[in-house]
Amino acid sequence: MSPSSTSKALPATCGVALKEWAVTVKALDQGAQVLLLRKGGIREEGKDFQVVHPEFLFYPTYEHQRPDLLKAAYHPDLHQMLEEEPSSDLITFSHWARVEEVIELMEQERLETLLPHHIWTPDYA
Repeated sequence: MSPSSTSKALPATCGVALKEWAVTVKALDQGAQVLLLRKGGIREEGKDFQVVHPEFLFYPTYEHQRPDLLKAAYHPDLHQMLEEEPSSDLITFSHWARVEEVIELMEQERLETLLPHHIWTPDYA
């Protein structure tokens, strides 16, 4: 996935947004995170995860962000994001991404090799 922020041009049009924790969007923007982890197959027919939209905007969410699921080094970022939570109903999209590759992981050991590339604890991952 290639994150992009307002420092680079957003696409002229994009009608799809992915809800993601605001602290995660910040980590993607700063390069502290380079991937997204998603559980797949739970509701999909055939139990296969599929990327329907390979390009999307990030819709930063402020609800349900839990410090216990973030590595301790990112707790200050979370607290800062919660203090800066927008108070209006207006949503500003400032980041978008393109899916570069989908990798299916079935073994816990392979998932653990990705720990340096995201801000989440193993409990989240």
